[in-house]
Amino acid sequence: MESLEQINPSQIRNFFVSLCAASSRYEKRQKAMLDLDKHMEKLQKHPKFKNLLNSNDISQLKSKINEVLGSERKILGNKKLMNAKENELIGKINSLERELEQARLERDSALEENKQKIHELNIGLLSVKTRMEKLIEHKREREKRIRELEKKINKKSR
Repeated sequence: MESLEQINPSQIRNFFVSLCAASSRYEKRQKAMLDLDKHMEKLQKHPKFKNLLNSNDISQLKSKINEVLGSERKILGNKKLMNAKENELIGKINSLERELEQARLERDSALEENKQKIHELNIGLLSVKTRMEKLIEHKREREKRIRELEKKINKKSR
């Protein structure tokens, strides 16, 4: 799994450059289509548009159509390129998701293993504590008997 520090800045830069270029092409296409529509409306307003068409109008119309078609070609070419990049990114996302799931499984198994070890250590600690309590009690009883024996010995020696 990549953290933010591991992401390549040049890839981010390339992505944003491509994004800006696509946006610019799209805006140019929209403007060209709008210009073409305005020009066509201008021609359609006149009932005798055949008489109004001169070589300048025709060349302008051809120029606008070529501009729209050029923009469309660029967008389609970029779309194919973006599809390849999208597929690459989708593959990378899927790979990262698999890695994340694997890391989660490893973390969960380690957590379960640690809980089991803690439980075993608690049982061992409780056993040691119980044994210590028994030994302390046994020592007290022994010391008590020793004191009683010392008292008896002192009584008899007098």
